[in-house]
Amino acid sequence: MDYIFYLIIVTLLLASAQLAIHSAYSKYSRIETNCQKTGVEVIGEMQIKHNLSEISVYKIPGELTDHYDPRNKSIGLSSLNYNTSTIAGIAVASHEMGHAIQDKEGYFFLKLRHGMGKLTIVASNLSWIVIYLGFIIWYLPFIYVGIALFSITVLFDLITLPVEINASKRAAEYLKQTGDYNEQELIGVRKVLRAAAFTYIASTLAGALQLLRLIGIVRRND
Repeated sequence: MDYIFYLIIVTLLLASAQLAIHSAYSKYSRIETNCQKTGVEVIGEMQIKHNLSEISVYKIPGELTDHYDPRNKSIGLSSLNYNTSTIAGIAVASHEMGHAIQDKEGYFFLKLRHGMGKLTIVASNLSWIVIYLGFIIWYLPFIYVGIALFSITVLFDLITLPVEINASKRAAEYLKQTGDYNEQELIGVRKVLRAAAFTYIASTLAGALQLLRLIGIVRRND
């Protein structure tokens, strides 16, 4: 019964987050801004303002695949956000540029997340293998090691939250300061950015709930 309740909560949490981002993105990717600046043009202006000419920008396939890569100082923008002047496009583009600015300024949580990247991948790949093996043979040391590995992925998600929220804050503030966008456009930008942030919050909460559930199972059966 506990598992069913947990499953319902996590499913609703993740589904509502995905619904929110796809709804906001779908709506505002069809509404163009009055100033008609594309996502790549917004990035170019932010590069000049923050002296970040070394950042390369390129188009990538897919939807909501946009990202900043601190390893090679590059921003990947999906074709729609790269080429069009939609509210969603400028919101996403300025958000990714927010990460580049964080990188330049040595933003603590971005550096910490980047430093944990490889460890988190290993922990994510191994955690459930070790946990399942521990439960199958009921060997507590294995289960504890698996839970410790899984907790690293939860910590990584938790560290990601301030990184994403701060990048969105930088994006919204920049777009407002330009004076190029009216209030309705800025409201749309904030809605897109909040919906995107909600996906990270939901993922973190889901991971934390899973971690607590695992700890609870071990305690009940120890």
